This record gives sequence, C-alpha cells and structure tokens, in this order.
Amino acid sequence: MNYLIDTHIALWWWTDDGQLNNELRSLMSDESNTIYFSAISGYEILQKHRLGKLLLHQQLVTHLMDVVYEEGWKQLPLTLDETLKAASYVSEHRDPFDRMLAAQSQINDFALISTDKAFVNFPVKVCF
Repeated sequence: MNYLIDTHIALWWWTDDGQLNNELRSLMSDESNTIYFSAISGYEILQKHRLGKLLLHQQLVTHLMDVVYEEGWKQLPLTLDETLKAASYVSEHRDPFDRMLAAQSQINDFALISTDKAFVNFPVKVCF
C-alpha cells in the first residue's frame, strides 16, 4: 500500500521518539508498503529549523534528500494541481503544510500517516 507521512512522523522516526506508536512503526517498517516523503515536508523541516523552532542534527539539515533515500522512502514532488486543491479546501484549518499534505494524500490516493487530528477535517484516509 502507498502511504504519505506527515512531517512530524518523519521527525519522530528519525529520532526514535516514543510518541510514534508501535502500530505506525510496524506499518512504516513493512517492506510491502511504499512510504512517500513530500517536498512540502522538506520545506517545513528546513524552514522551522531556520527560524529556530526546530533543532536538527546537521546531517539532516545538509543532506535531507539523502536521509530520505536511505530510509527507502520515495520523494513526492508538489504539483500545481495539489496546491490548487489545498487552496480550495473549505476547512478553517490554516496550517499550509497540513493543507498541502492533505491535498497530496487525496489526489494521489495515499493514506496519510499522522497523529494530527486536524486531518479529520479533510477528505483523506488517515492512519493514526
């Protein structure tokens, strides 16, 4: 099955954070699943790091694409169609990163791996 991971899920995976439950760890470890990492998550991670809102290991900052590939995850570019979908949602949720991930999940028909309950306001399948 194809899954798109939310930004915080990738960060929890890389730091072996206890907030990432065993069910999601198992799902992400299952080699029969394809995990996608969105370009918007890359932007979110580096933007928050630049603003001092997120402290990261230097390897992650300078070699994010390599780290994603080492995980065996696939890169998911952001398309104009996805940005238009994100802008069209009537949900009051204002986080542009979440809106973009929801649009990518919906358009590509990928289940979204997230613990963010805000995604219930979007027409996407979420694995919590």
